[in-house]
Amino acid sequence: MTTATTERKSELLDRLEAAAFLRLSPSTLANWQSTQRKKIPCFKLGKRIFYREADLQKWLELQIMNPVN
Repeated sequence: MTTATTERKSELLDRLEAAAFLRLSPSTLANWQSTQRKKIPCFKLGKRIFYREADLQKWLELQIMNPVN
């Protein structure tokens, strides 16, 4: 694998990795995704759901309740 391929692959997280990144249980993340309760950016490849780490970080920043200016 080339470095570029490795870097692209490393930024893709499966549900378990995304849940750990967000400090949620995988079942909570799956529930939010299936019910659209929280609209966390993800995409589907075949039957699997993937998340980009950068998208999760951006989503987290949008969840701040009292942003500091």
